Amino acid sequence: MDNQPHDSQASDFPEFGGPAIEALALAGYTRLEHLTKVTEKELLAIHGVGPKAVRILGAALAEKGMAFAGSDFPKLAAPAQRALIGAGITQLEYLTKMSEDEVKNLHGMAPNALDTLRSALEAKGLSFAKKV
Repeated sequence: MDNQPHDSQASDFPEFGGPAIEALALAGYTRLEHLTKVTEKELLAIHGVGPKAVRILGAALAEKGMAFAGSDFPKLAAPAQRALIGAGITQLEYLTKMSEDEVKNLHGMAPNALDTLRSALEAKGLSFAKKV
């Protein structure tokens, strides 16, 4: 049995590299909701926090219906969010390098999610890549 006092402010980050977790804590980020006020770029500027940590944290945020600050990604169902994050797609602009068929074929991507992404791209004057 654990005799440690329960700290309601303890980190709720998923398990990943200790140096990144320590770097985030030193910067004042110990809970997922703290990350909704910071951009991916700002996190990557913290010494010890790399792309893998940001990808893991982005997935954890998406699981809870949250996102990093400045994210222009529309709200999607969890399976679609996981599909995009699993493919390394964390910014709307990344979709401009993929065809609509490639995105549609990601496991977990539903037709309504694809429609939402298409609309979000069009609102920014962007589109999926043309088929090759």
